[in-house]
Amino acid sequence: MKKREKKQDDKRSTGNNNNINNRKNRNMSLLGMGLQTMYGEATNRRQQRQQRELMGYQYENQRRLNQQGHDLQMDMWNKTNASAQVKHYKDAGLNPALMYGTSGATGTTGSQSGGSATGGGAPQAPKMDIQSMLMQAQINDLNASAKKKDVEANKLEGVDTKLNENLALESIARAKDLDASAKLKVEQKLKTIIEKDGQVLKNSLDQIKVDKNATGSTFLDMMNSVGLDPTNNEEHKWIVRGIMTAYFGADVISKVARAFPKAVADTILRFFGITPNK
Repeated sequence: MKKREKKQDDKRSTGNNNNINNRKNRNMSLLGMGLQTMYGEATNRRQQRQQRELMGYQYENQRRLNQQGHDLQMDMWNKTNASAQVKHYKDAGLNPALMYGTSGATGTTGSQSGGSATGGGAPQAPKMDIQSMLMQAQINDLNASAKKKDVEANKLEGVDTKLNENLALESIARAKDLDASAKLKVEQKLKTIIEKDGQVLKNSLDQIKVDKNATGSTFLDMMNSVGLDPTNNEEHKWIVRGIMTAYFGADVISKVARAFPKAVADTILRFFGITPNK
């Protein structure tokens, strides 16, 4: 009966997860459409603004070219009008009356153009690859979900993903063999180590748990790597106790022997003042 109820619960859970995923996909699709619309409108506004600026430049350039053409025509007229031709005939030693014969010609400005200014085109903005963005967002969501499930699974097994600083500090606060000044000093150093090297310590402890060849020296070397010498320093010994409490929780003693190879567990138990069993 219980197995049947569990299967039904699993089916309902799977159905709920599918519904959640379907809603997420719909929301992502709507979000993508909204982003595409907003991006398109912003791109159009930017392109229109750039086009107006380019048209303004074209107008100014054309106006200057028109003025240049006018100046060229005026200069040509000044050089070819009647008075100018009379002067040219006299300078050439000819009778100006010749210009009034059938072969004579009056001055003309001709057609002098200043040129034409071309208008530039505002660059087209690259299209927003919404599909790829949505796919990446879904991938990130799946990765986050997988990571969350791993974290939850570890917690169910009694293993957290980081050292519990609060538990470590509480263990030091309850210590009866330390005066107030020593407690404060130990707490400060313990907090600093956990904040700085907590993840490194946890990863190393995880590795030692599965290393069949790990010894007490392996454990001590790990502590030495973060500046602790619990064998020769009493305060460091208390810090190691705090780290192990942060790693295992309040029932650290009951878990040490089961979690670590015997040589490592014996070393840790001695820091708690416990003589290991032979």
